[in-house]
Amino acid sequence: MYAPYNGWQGDLDVRMIASDRATNSLRNARYAMLFYVVGFIASFFFRRYFIQVLGDELLGMNSTLTSILGFLNIAELGFSGAIAFALYEPLAQDDRQQVQEIISIQAWFYRWVARVVLLASVALLFFFPRIFAETHIPLWYAYATFIVLLANALWGYLFNFRQIIFSSDQQEYKITLAVQIPRILKQVLQVLAILFLAHPYVWWLALEFFIGLLGVLFFEWLIRRDYPWLKASAKQGGLLRRRYPDIMRRTGQLIYHKVATFVLQQSAPIVILIVFGSLQGFSVVTIYQNYSVLFLGISGIVSALFNGLTASVGNLVIEGDQNRVEALFRKLYSFRLWFILVIGAVVYWGSQSFMELWVGGERYFGELDLLLFLLYMFLQLSRLPEQFIAAYGMYQDIYAPIIEAILNLGLSLLFGSMWGITGVLLGINISLVAIVLLWRPYFLYSQGFHRSVWGFHLRQTGHLALAVLLVILLGRFLPQMTDFASISSWGGWFVRAMLCTVVYSLLFGGGLYLLFPDFRGGIGMIINKVFRRR
Repeated sequence: MYAPYNGWQGDLDVRMIASDRATNSLRNARYAMLFYVVGFIASFFFRRYFIQVLGDELLGMNSTLTSILGFLNIAELGFSGAIAFALYEPLAQDDRQQVQEIISIQAWFYRWVARVVLLASVALLFFFPRIFAETHIPLWYAYATFIVLLANALWGYLFNFRQIIFSSDQQEYKITLAVQIPRILKQVLQVLAILFLAHPYVWWLALEFFIGLLGVLFFEWLIRRDYPWLKASAKQGGLLRRRYPDIMRRTGQLIYHKVATFVLQQSAPIVILIVFGSLQGFSVVTIYQNYSVLFLGISGIVSALFNGLTASVGNLVIEGDQNRVEALFRKLYSFRLWFILVIGAVVYWGSQSFMELWVGGERYFGELDLLLFLLYMFLQLSRLPEQFIAAYGMYQDIYAPIIEAILNLGLSLLFGSMWGITGVLLGINISLVAIVLLWRPYFLYSQGFHRSVWGFHLRQTGHLALAVLLVILLGRFLPQMTDFASISSWGGWFVRAMLCTVVYSLLFGGGLYLLFPDFRGGIGMIINKVFRRR
């Protein structure tokens, strides 16, 4: 006779869990959106004045050293992804002992990673005179820059690794606070130093070092405040690692994904340097990185809206309702495509004038290179399937990242030697089309949802066809709205960009709303989360 009551109680528990998940996701998105926008504005001014005062070559050197350090960070092997997945269940069950044991394993592993990165970095320093032989930059600049960047990386491995608990516990907004507040403060102070102090690059390095240390202290304070019971012992972690074989197994799978991620995100400046040589290469790297900064700002906004859902998806997967997971994916993906394709259209129309106003000179891509960059941006921002793959803990497709890395690096070098920056972008995009556009959705649908992927590709093709058609029609019938060439002020640029955004988003969104039920469901879900009744 108690069955009705138990059923009601079970439904109530499910609704409460779903409500908490939605609340956490929305809060993560709000904080991330705010700080990514503010951070992008800070980066905008920082890069502008860095180029104008210190020059393209020094900024290119800085970007290249960052990429080299990113290569050394492959030693992390994707271990954080395996730890994040392992923490979902004990956090949901409030099993503090198991959480401490998993974090201790992370402490043990990262202690070894720090040693490997440090030793490799010391060995690399001996090659700096050869790497930077053709530049006009004092060699000590390269040494000092690399040492400062290395120190910030090592602090993450030795002290800040426990931040993973915030992500797994659906509190990513705290990571946003601890990362973005020091970063924004640092860039504001660096701009002031560049503009008003003697020896500006020395001040840049000092601020990079000390604000990085401030970020470490900020994280430590947050963790001690919110998880005072969380203690990590590297020695204990070494003894416990065999008790959690799944962590090491997933790490073995994630190694390949980590390598592919580096090749995609960090290798382009190194490839450009190899193709052009250091004398011309640093200037080309600066132009490429100008667009990368624009992409990272856009990516940050997209991440703010969607990445806060990763842990929530992980909890939804644990509940075992595949229909709900797949329905959520379709809605989110449709809404995500609308968002990034609207941004892509505005970048297509206005990026050249944006670069002219921002950094001056001819530091922008030609038409073909811009289209290849837009394809790269679309493929990168449409990686929602990987978010769901991570939530399922499905890292066994180790051949996909190997193929992606080989195609990316090999074709970028081959085509780059033939066609310069155009070839580099073409090589990157071929690898992304093969893996991100084709393979990853298939893998998610076949191994996660256990359904055919063809419906997904048909819906995706429909979104893209409508987006491109509207760009062509607006460019032909409303050229006064889409032509940014005559704009010579920031005020005029922003007014034109807002007009394009509003008109295109309404037309594109209206078409999707009429033609695609998933988009209607996605819009309804977002509105419900933002304006839901308490």
